[in-house]
Amino acid sequence: MIIARMLFETGARASEVIELTVGDYRERKSHQEVNTFNKGSYGKKIKFLRFSKDTVKRLFHYIDTERKSFDKNHFDFHQLPDDAPIFLSVNGTALTYQAWYYHWNRAMTANKLSLNPHKVRHWFVTSRLREIHNISNSEAEIEQRKNELVKYMKWKNPDTMKAYEHHFDEAKHREAHDRMLENMAKEEKEYEKQRKTSKKSKPKLQVIETINQEIFDPDLQELFEGLE
Repeated sequence: MIIARMLFETGARASEVIELTVGDYRERKSHQEVNTFNKGSYGKKIKFLRFSKDTVKRLFHYIDTERKSFDKNHFDFHQLPDDAPIFLSVNGTALTYQAWYYHWNRAMTANKLSLNPHKVRHWFVTSRLREIHNISNSEAEIEQRKNELVKYMKWKNPDTMKAYEHHFDEAKHREAHDRMLENMAKEEKEYEKQRKTSKKSKPKLQVIETINQEIFDPDLQELFEGLE
């Protein structure tokens, strides 16, 4: 559960969270952050993750209770060496992606959901993009915040942000289109009401003016399936 919360709150890959060590946490000045590796960094801790205060509380409760019971030495957080893995299996060994994924699948089945962990990363980025557009006061501020997000995510390919922006624009178009369809439905009902009640004059159906939207490439979803 803690790993799942961290995925949603940080935008990290599952392995970047599952393989965290106690030292990764101790090295950060903020109690809401940990150091971790990035894809292609060959194990070097070149990025950091930031999560909520509530997750911090849950994490420490796990370390000093459930984790402690599985640890062969029954150490609490302050007794653990820096190289000790934060997450353990019931056998007291470092938790692996495969072992964790089993529990993720069980949770998805129990809640009747279909969501792979990588899609959580996409959700995080699109949510951050939405927030950036909502809180920024100028195009320059938007660009600055997007650059900060690129640095946080440690993307090497500059086109990655363009792909997400493409997806984000598609989502905005869908929202605008849904609102248009809702308005059309209301106008249609009003038209039918007028048609039934008015016998003398022919009712007029108002045309809803909408801003022309770019039609985006439907193959973008295929691109997202391969993004990591």
